[in-house]
Amino acid sequence: MFIKKKSKGITLIEMIVVLGIFSMALVAITTYAWMSLRAQNKSVKHILAQNSARKALSVAASEIRSSMYSDAGAYPIVEATANSITFYTNVDEDINAERVRYFINGSDLKRGVIEPQGDPPNYDGTEQVNTLARYITNPNNIFTYYDQNYEGTNDPLAFPVNKSIIKIVRFNLTIDVDTQRLPEPVNVNTEAQLRNLKENL
Repeated sequence: MFIKKKSKGITLIEMIVVLGIFSMALVAITTYAWMSLRAQNKSVKHILAQNSARKALSVAASEIRSSMYSDAGAYPIVEATANSITFYTNVDEDINAERVRYFINGSDLKRGVIEPQGDPPNYDGTEQVNTLARYITNPNNIFTYYDQNYEGTNDPLAFPVNKSIIKIVRFNLTIDVDTQRLPEPVNVNTEAQLRNLKENL
């Protein structure tokens, strides 16, 4: 007499349950990996944006410190507002003073340069513009200005600024690649004293 053994195979319901659990685990792992990659990507972009901003302000401060009268004899500072500054300085180590403009366009800090031309010299040529820093979130509060009485805690000059009394320019950039997610915004700032306009030598 033979006894028939029951089959121990997997039922359809068990298979569906296993596949469901596997699918949920796969979705969770994929989501975590995607979020981690996104966060890492933002962190890298954030660091690069900070470095670009610091480099830009270092160059801007150096150029403003060495501002000078134009080749036509115009005053060193052309315009000074909260989101732009225009002045004359030598940026390419020749014998001429170029017209330089730092300004905000959207969330980008840009630099425009006009070479003098003609005799007598003028600055009516084409402005060569480059983007120096991105992801700026304080576009209306980039530049502040101070006179010769500045001691570190004085209030800035009120707008519109009398450009003839500007002795110090402060730069302040707030960088944030994504305002909806971490990391937090970073402030990058510096200041420059106009060497050729000093009165307390």
